Amino acid sequence: MKKELIHPDHTYEEGHPWTSKLYKEDENFQSICLQASKDDGVYKTFKSHPHYTKVLEHVKRHTGEEYLERIKSNFSQLYNQNAFSKFIENDKIGTPHTFIKSEFGDISATTLRYINVLGNLITHFNNLDGFHISEVGDGYGGQATIISRIFKDLTFTLSDLPQCVPLLKKYLKEFNITPHVVTSNPNNNNIEVIKDEIKCDLFISTYALTELSLKRQELYIDKMIRNADRGYITYNETDGLNLRGWEQVLTKLGKNIKILSEEPLTSQYNKIIIWGHEEN
Repeated sequence: MKKELIHPDHTYEEGHPWTSKLYKEDENFQSICLQASKDDGVYKTFKSHPHYTKVLEHVKRHTGEEYLERIKSNFSQLYNQNAFSKFIENDKIGTPHTFIKSEFGDISATTLRYINVLGNLITHFNNLDGFHISEVGDGYGGQATIISRIFKDLTFTLSDLPQCVPLLKKYLKEFNITPHVVTSNPNNNNIEVIKDEIKCDLFISTYALTELSLKRQELYIDKMIRNADRGYITYNETDGLNLRGWEQVLTKLGKNIKILSEEPLTSQYNKIIIWGHEEN
């Protein structure tokens, strides 16, 4: 059975998997996440394992260099020895490819992506101290790690595949972060399935949310986004709602949304959707 989306040009199949095709098709990715959570030998190098980099930790060198230049030009408060020494801690676990040269040391392109997002968050929302942050599609928790290097007294509700959650918890424990973790997938791993509404100061999803099926998107809209005072979504056109659909849904929820260009642009139709931002 097919259902029509808000934008009539797009439909979805009932029962479509919860996330991107890569997550669904690549059982090796899920396997390496579980192995890394249990085996310290695998954990030591998981970020450069080919099964992992097929899905995550695959930002290209040229894109990483673009992130670095943008951080230098736009986020001076983040481009200094003190801040970068904290950010580079993210690359000391998991053996990522640190092929980007900065004046403060070698750094991975993926960590630079997280710093670029942090710079955008500061630009639009200013001080995040004391925020409760909800994020969908956390991977190993890199974005939460980078945000917590700069801001204090943060709490997190994080959601990802059940197979990713043990690694997420293990990784964040390295940085003294103990998140509330939920999933939208029924599972046998004693991981809480999201049922209740979750209030947060800031909702984040970079790429992941817009890769979900409509059914899963609606769940997160109802349980997380509805109660988020502020939001930051990197939209990439895949399954589920298209850009017009997101605009209509968020406006109906009373969000004062703004749609921005992604900088640097990593795919033709990508956009940044924000709400609750400070007007500049």
